[in-house]
Amino acid sequence: MNFVFAHEFDIDAEGFWKMFFSNEYEQALWKHLKLRNPTILERKDEGNTYRRSVRLEPEMEVPSWAASVVSNTGYIEHDVLHRDRSSMDVRIEPLMMKDRMQLHGAFKVTPLSPGRCRREFSGDIKINVLLIGGKMEKFMIDRMREGYDAAAVMTRDFIARKKSAAT
Repeated sequence: MNFVFAHEFDIDAEGFWKMFFSNEYEQALWKHLKLRNPTILERKDEGNTYRRSVRLEPEMEVPSWAASVVSNTGYIEHDVLHRDRSSMDVRIEPLMMKDRMQLHGAFKVTPLSPGRCRREFSGDIKINVLLIGGKMEKFMIDRMREGYDAAAVMTRDFIARKKSAAT
């Protein structure tokens, strides 16, 4: 099942990426999204490419119809930023059901005008669980949409506070 989430921000694309990978922003975002025990597993700056892997555990209630299949909502997010394209490949590796769930996408930041950009995350999720796989995919996309919308609100506030502090 495909998905697309897009939001606009009052920051240029290069500034967005610098902010996005800053420790201050990461910590604020993870706290805002109620992600427990975020653990950076890898950070590697290779010039044009930046790699990060982080283990995250969302505070998410599993619906009763999925509880017999899902006991752990934790995952590892593998990110590869391509600075020259202003895009990041994202692969989600669940801590359970690794062989039954695939989630990957592209996180792109494009300039709109001086000092403004658009962040778009598009991708595909496939969950192979008999009878409820499609329902699980829809549930995950709905939770991701809620998370990205909440992150956009927090990000706009973060950017505004930084601009205010700079003046």
